[in-house]
Amino acid sequence: MILYQTINKNFRCVSFLVIPVLAVCLMIMTTACKDKSDDVVEEEEIIKITLTTDISSIELRLAGSGKATIYWGDGTNKVIESLTHLPNTFVNNYSASSTRTITIAGENITHFNIAGHRVTSLDVSKNTELVELHCANNFLTNLNLRNNTKLEEFHCAKNQLTSLDVSANVELKDFYCDENLLTGLDVRTNILLRHLFCSDNPLNSLDISENIELVELYCANNQLTNLDVSAHDELRVLKCSGNELESLNVNINIALTDLHCNDNKLTSLDVSSNNDLKELQLNHNKLEVAALNDLFEMLPQAPETPHPYHNIYILGNPGTGGCDKNIALNKRWEVYY
Repeated sequence: MILYQTINKNFRCVSFLVIPVLAVCLMIMTTACKDKSDDVVEEEEIIKITLTTDISSIELRLAGSGKATIYWGDGTNKVIESLTHLPNTFVNNYSASSTRTITIAGENITHFNIAGHRVTSLDVSKNTELVELHCANNFLTNLNLRNNTKLEEFHCAKNQLTSLDVSANVELKDFYCDENLLTGLDVRTNILLRHLFCSDNPLNSLDISENIELVELYCANNQLTNLDVSAHDELRVLKCSGNELESLNVNINIALTDLHCNDNKLTSLDVSSNNDLKELQLNHNKLEVAALNDLFEMLPQAPETPHPYHNIYILGNPGTGGCDKNIALNKRWEVYY
């Protein structure tokens, strides 16, 4: 009896010491596992996107299907159990501004928007399902799109890109790369292009002969001396102001509604085939009186309804003062000079 009491007493003492120790160990293991899941991408997850930024509050948009996880780069993450086909917004606020890398893992990310977030590097090369990418208004100097063969819409305006290879993006339909530092742009393989915005780059040439589906072309404020749009009978909007064009043939562009050619070196322009034309801008060219009068004669008659007048701009041409503006006015075109 005395032996039993002694053993029982010793067991209680050992239990009193061991149980708290085990509890502490369990808490440490649990905390360690939690920290690991917040900071480290799980082995079974597939990295799709990584980016670097120093912004203090980030807001990105994702769409697709299946599970995805955003690792915010501050020891926290956001688990998305199921992406939707429409983009959803995900926000993270940081306690302090510092450069950090954000990683996004997922099964099927098709849309990604990180525009205007001070991004200095962006890697989407592992995201082969990407259909739409918005990364405009950042500090990107290079971007690899060779593996993104399903890309249909791409916005990268207002970055610092000096070159851009889109030769593998054969599904591309909407391409916005204006306000970069591009000295060349090859879109010959992008035969499905419908909207091309490449204004405000130092481009000295632009070959769009293969892009016969083009509906809108914005190539203003470059260094173009020639622009061939003879293969584009569906073109509706052409804005090529601020170049060095001495001639422009738009006879084939019968669907054209808006034509902006300000600040070029045009001495004449034939718009006799452009019966849908509604706005024509020709400020600061080299159009003499005879050339302007001929142009007025070729303007289509504007309908009385729903818009009483179409618009033509001729400020700063040699013939602006002496031309017969009544020719245009009689066709219900408002003349701005």
